[in-house]
Amino acid sequence: MAARFTSTVDLLALLSEKIHNRNLLYNLCLTNRAFNAVFSRQLYKCLRLDGHNISFFTDPDKLRILVQSGNLAHTRVLIVLKSVIAVVLALIANQREILLAETHGRHHSNLMIDIFSRLNHIIVSIVKHAPGLKSFACQAIAISSESMDVLSKCADLQTLAILFHFELETILSHRIIGAGSRKEGSEDPTLDFRHPELKLPAFSGLQRLSLHGIWGNVNSWRTQLVQVFLNSPRLKHISLSVSLKSLKLLELDRRASVSDKEFPNFFERFATHCDEDEVQPLNLKSLRLGWKLVFPKMSGMAKSILNTLEEVFIDNDESQATFNNLSDVFGSSFPPKLRILSFRDRGAKTWEFLPSLLHSARTSALGDEFGIISARDDGHCPDLTIHKLCGVPKDNLPMIMFALDKNWDGHETSVAQLPGPSFVTSLAIKAPEYLGDSDELPVILPGFCNSVTNFPALKALWIMNPFLLGRGNQVSEMWQQAWTPQGCAVAAVQISQASRSLRYIRIGMNAWRIWRKDADESKVSLEVLDEWEDEVEGPDFFHVPFPQPGNIEMHHVDWRYQGY
Repeated sequence: MAARFTSTVDLLALLSEKIHNRNLLYNLCLTNRAFNAVFSRQLYKCLRLDGHNISFFTDPDKLRILVQSGNLAHTRVLIVLKSVIAVVLALIANQREILLAETHGRHHSNLMIDIFSRLNHIIVSIVKHAPGLKSFACQAIAISSESMDVLSKCADLQTLAILFHFELETILSHRIIGAGSRKEGSEDPTLDFRHPELKLPAFSGLQRLSLHGIWGNVNSWRTQLVQVFLNSPRLKHISLSVSLKSLKLLELDRRASVSDKEFPNFFERFATHCDEDEVQPLNLKSLRLGWKLVFPKMSGMAKSILNTLEEVFIDNDESQATFNNLSDVFGSSFPPKLRILSFRDRGAKTWEFLPSLLHSARTSALGDEFGIISARDDGHCPDLTIHKLCGVPKDNLPMIMFALDKNWDGHETSVAQLPGPSFVTSLAIKAPEYLGDSDELPVILPGFCNSVTNFPALKALWIMNPFLLGRGNQVSEMWQQAWTPQGCAVAAVQISQASRSLRYIRIGMNAWRIWRKDADESKVSLEVLDEWEDEVEGPDFFHVPFPQPGNIEMHHVDWRYQGY
């Protein structure tokens, strides 16, 4: 017998849990007080600070009203996106009547420090009144020790994901010089920046930790990270990468010892430390070590985690041996639960070693449930990705991602040669960075439409805009004009009509759910998904800033609270 609802409120509460469109939730909250009491819980479950709404939070009066409203008690996820930087910078410049084009060096750094201070004040104010916070993520800002201290007091915090600002060393070194703290005779002002101001508290309940672009003296992070690992027995996901400038400073630092310069091997050293002290090994399910962080040798504690690992990322660059088959990575002990193995190969053998990897995967105990991601960035051929469809019941079909150049037609042969195109259910394509003589997106539609017909099982398609992938300096104004919402919508309709099986499409950062009429599947209607609705309901593996593994940007899974 179906459970009875004691009141209409219970029914509305159940309904609210299935709604992820934020505009719809907001409008429902405005209906009446009863609706507001129910739907505000779902609306405030995830609080996102971005370029569209940051002006609300920078207003002291509005922030105070939010804090006093009690709605933050429903917040489980807090995300600060990097788009807030430009908006707050423009706000400060307008208040001080500053021309941003004329700010540089120390003046620019002082502005950035002001931005970081304001954002940290907002973070502290929100977190203090969000006792149920479970996930925190921020991009491209400097988190203060006060913010970290407040976060450490959140008893339910499970996820911490931080992408540090890529110019953080330069910004803080300018501030240090301006404060008169630079020592006389210092050859390089950045060398005054010896220790990170950020101190990692002793988190005890963390399950997911992602730190990207680690900055400053990277060795001063080693002790902190080890303590976090040791104090977090429930840790299941670790994702780390180091800023290029920090590694460069470490290499040039004459005062650094040989062991200091071996920071890329720190995870292996941590494993050795656990062996020597007989520490209980981590129950890791996901390990992603970005560029220059070496994948640990499978021995001792590192070998013990093989029994729990489900996802592994390896940056196969010049600092490591080339992996040509799975035994090169794991030895004779293949991880019994491994679902995803990701390679970023900077050599010239990506296409060559892929068949042997596929063969060794399929001949292992995992069979066809195993997926491999392989990426190549030397510019001579498309990036290729094969990915198991995780999280889809009874569906072990692969996913493919690859990049195109302006000669789209030249890659159709490559697409046809991909293993098992008839089984591919998800496809992500990085569109060419040059359109030619037209400023219209449909100029390349024939190639896309022809290709989607080669994938009869295709359910989800993402055409990535290179301008949104951090390559704005290399993209023409003509290309930017092509990616208008109207142009993307027209393209989405035409591509959806070309594929009878497609149910989801994203072009750039615009996403649609595809509805088809039973009588004629070529007739489609597209439902626009807002950003959060797309992140909750869309394919998980599409929710990365750039699906090519190894990018220092945070992945969507780094911050998503799994309670939805």
